[in-house]
Parts: sequence; structure tokens; C-alpha cells
Amino acid sequence: MSALVDAVAPGWRAEIDPGILVLAERGRRFSVGDYLTAYTARAELHTPCGASMSATTCC
Repeated sequence: MSALVDAVAPGWRAEIDPGILVLAERGRRFSVGDYLTAYTARAELHTPCGASMSATTCC
């Protein structure tokens, strides 16, 4: 989000929704490593049986 805001020319930033600007500023607090850790954790939550379990032991 912050990269998108940064790509907007400074003269146009006043046209961006204030809520988007707040979200972009919050996003600056997180590193790429933080993002990838969260992304991986979310992906693991959506794997019903886990990568190490076989189909026969699945829920």
C-alpha cells in the first residue's frame, strides 16, 4: 500500500483518501520479512491436513 502511495506524484497526494494514507503509514512499520512470515502462517492455516500428513490420516 505504501509503495502505491509513494508512486503518486506529490501534487496528487492531497487527492488520496485519508484512510488510505493512514493504512500506508501503518504499513511502513512492517518489513518484507514480517509480511512473508504472516503470509506463510496464513497459508498454513488454509492447509487442512498440513503438508506433512498423508491423505489417509487427514481429518
